[in-house]
Amino acid sequence: MTQHSVPDIPSTSKMSALIRAKDWSKTALGAADTWSPGLTLVVNLMLASGFPMAVRWGSDFVMIYNDGYRPILGEKHPWALGLPFREVWPEVQPQLKPLHEAILGGERGAFFAEDLLLRIQRHGGEWEDARFTISYSPIPDALAATGVGGVLVTAVETTNRVLMEEALRASEERFAGLFRQTSVGVVQCGLDSRFLLVNKRFCEIAARPESELLSLRVSDVTHPDDREEDIAHLNRLAADGIPFVVEKRYVRPDSSDVWVSSNVALTRDGEGRPQHFVAVIQDITERKRSQEQQELLMGELNHRVKNLFAVTNSVISLSARSAQTVDDLTKKIHGRLNALALAHELILPDSAEQAGAKAQPTSLNNLLQKILSPYIDSGDTAEHRRIVMSGPPVAVGARAVTNLALILHEFATNAAKYGALSVSEGSVHIKWSERDGLLILKWEEHGGPKLAAPPTTRGFGTLLSGHSIRGQLGGNLSYDWNPNGLVVALSFPAERLRD
Repeated sequence: MTQHSVPDIPSTSKMSALIRAKDWSKTALGAADTWSPGLTLVVNLMLASGFPMAVRWGSDFVMIYNDGYRPILGEKHPWALGLPFREVWPEVQPQLKPLHEAILGGERGAFFAEDLLLRIQRHGGEWEDARFTISYSPIPDALAATGVGGVLVTAVETTNRVLMEEALRASEERFAGLFRQTSVGVVQCGLDSRFLLVNKRFCEIAARPESELLSLRVSDVTHPDDREEDIAHLNRLAADGIPFVVEKRYVRPDSSDVWVSSNVALTRDGEGRPQHFVAVIQDITERKRSQEQQELLMGELNHRVKNLFAVTNSVISLSARSAQTVDDLTKKIHGRLNALALAHELILPDSAEQAGAKAQPTSLNNLLQKILSPYIDSGDTAEHRRIVMSGPPVAVGARAVTNLALILHEFATNAAKYGALSVSEGSVHIKWSERDGLLILKWEEHGGPKLAAPPTTRGFGTLLSGHSIRGQLGGNLSYDWNPNGLVVALSFPAERLRD
């Protein structure tokens, strides 16, 4: 068959040349110059189109296709040209043959499907799952018994797009899973700092539901003292794009604070314009509390060291007053320093090891004797005793020993530095009693330096004593700065003393 036998077929594509060169007389369609006008017209339209198209003509659905359809065939091109549909695509016959026959028989009209899944073989014997957005349309033909001569196929392969979308969905699902379940808080905010996305962990940190947070800005949950600095950080980030890390506080609905470390970065749109703030947030409340506790312990240690030097000086002075010889002085100093060391053991911070070894149950009288032993003078007389104690037997539990020892040690230290125990004629009277479930103890100093007025500031020791009485023992503490000597009154539930 020569090319001039079908002069009206366009010659602007590779498939046009193949169609012209093919001897159609050896196919079910017969020679091209015998084709019906309807078939010739649709082939011409198909070849003029850049959209992937194919014609499946007659009862055998003989295939003619354009350049756009060639990649869909894979290695079946050019062998497929002029062959029946069942021979070219035997693997899809159960799925598509009934549809083609229904269209050819005039039983149904056009068919459209988006991302239709077909399992095909177009590269040797290799099976693959491919997806196509397809349209099957009846081709009118006046010579056909049903008025339909064949099926016009328009198809776009969407396999790669669908795979990319599935991968993207899977990635988004993985990200969403991580976003929801990660152990750190993650948030996305607009440039106005309004929350756009929050994960479960952040809701736990802020102690607010997601629905509430999405109606708020960052400043609405930030501690008032930290807001100004936080806003300044965000403004700088929006301007220079440099991520920052800040430690700040959130305020929970119950007015409690939670310390967080917030690592904040800026995202940009496709044109490089600032778009969102993204932050990863960790709850560091426990670390902050540990730091504060460490600072308190360091302050307490510094305070105790200073007190130790002052008390040691007082002990030496006290020993020198009554010593008759150097040996006598040495023995008294050694004895009192050893007593001071024993008393100091009682006020060491609690630990698992010390709880068993240092904080044994005792009595209030024994506790006072040990704490005050460095200041008891062996030269005391019936007319003048430096330490006078009176009260009923009271048991002190292992847990309460350290707190009560700390308080009494603080009273004794201050008396040795500034009060009645700083002079030889001074004395301390300690009385205690139990009444209405309370232990009531009074510390009275006599014969010390005159007190002009109460101190203008509270020292670390005073703050520490108040913390122990009110916070640890649940009691009350008061000071009376009497010119003749300090009077301290304290009371707390007796049951706390026996813990």
